[in-house]
Amino acid sequence: MNSTLQKVVEKIKTTKNYEVVSSYQEEPIKNEKIFSAFTELELKIDTLQNLFLFCFDYLPSSVEILDKTELNLQTKDFSNGLNDMLLRLHRYHTGIANLHAAHEKLKEEITPQEKH
Repeated sequence: MNSTLQKVVEKIKTTKNYEVVSSYQEEPIKNEKIFSAFTELELKIDTLQNLFLFCFDYLPSSVEILDKTELNLQTKDFSNGLNDMLLRLHRYHTGIANLHAAHEKLKEEITPQEKH
């Protein structure tokens, strides 16, 4: 298995916020010049906030909740999860804005100025 993906799975297994119930790793497949691989994990996560944290930290392509047909949430827990999400989105937005500004500055520096 891809050593980077394996390291991520091992990190997930050692995190106290969730328990890995099962895992399956597909062998990497080479597509032109890059490799593609995936892991499927079944996790036991005890709070909505920990589910949000897992999603923010590892950006899974999808999530399926298996053992609940309904979610009873306390407003405080839902608010905390939303605020964590908003904080990260604001950080991402600031990072993208800074990268865009740096990119524009570099373009100005390397683009020859027209002579009038």
